[in-house]
Amino acid sequence: MDLIVRLFLRLGALFEPPVAPQPVPVPVRNRHPRLPVDRR
Repeated sequence: MDLIVRLFLRLGALFEPPVAPQPVPVPVRNRHPRLPVDRR
């Protein structure tokens, strides 16, 4: 049963690749450059 669930999750991730990576790198990029600037 676990294998079937994992296969479905992997298929869903492949079908929705542009939706997940877009919102993730946006906040990460804004926080990364601000940390070194404030420390300097």
